[in-house]
Amino acid sequence: MKRLFVRPELCTGCKTCELACAVEHSQSKNLLGAMLELPPPHSRLYVEAAITSPFEILKMPMTCRHCDPAPCIAACIPQAMHRTPDDVVTNVGGKHECIACGMCVMMCPFGMIARAPAVDGLKATGGLKATGSLKATGSRVMALKCDLCPDRDVPACVAACPTGAIVFAEGDQFAHQSRVRASFVLSQARAVREATMVQAQEE
Repeated sequence: MKRLFVRPELCTGCKTCELACAVEHSQSKNLLGAMLELPPPHSRLYVEAAITSPFEILKMPMTCRHCDPAPCIAACIPQAMHRTPDDVVTNVGGKHECIACGMCVMMCPFGMIARAPAVDGLKATGGLKATGSLKATGSRVMALKCDLCPDRDVPACVAACPTGAIVFAEGDQFAHQSRVRASFVLSQARAVREATMVQAQEE
């Protein structure tokens, strides 16, 4: 199964992926409509920044790993969290509805589950009101997490990332690409070292 992998060296912290994720999980599926929805749509991934030195900040898009075994599935009291035939961990369409107990939030080792108004609880009443906002009725809170955008061939965050920092690929494929990049860097380093040694000998 394809997963989301990250190349942190390419991330600029622009958070375009977060915006694209929120829009994809909105009712309107477009930026303008999403901005008018109440409550606003919630992103399923998060760009975090870590200070690695006084002069460097590492930006990292954090995404659900769809673990196997998944701690969130084991912790889910109503058995809403489950694994689909496509190997996606989700709490939508499970044995029972999510009750927003927060057990999965506590058990996720990566902090990739949030509690927010449910998408399926949003119902536009009368379309755009005089206030220019979409009203939400019957909304309820539930655990929200990455579902790998089942209606798309490529997740919205991957399609929107301007630098290619987020990759949607098989694990073996991503590992192979990483080895190719590492081999190229090492070969360049070797060439520079040999050229430096030759220059030092000539001097």
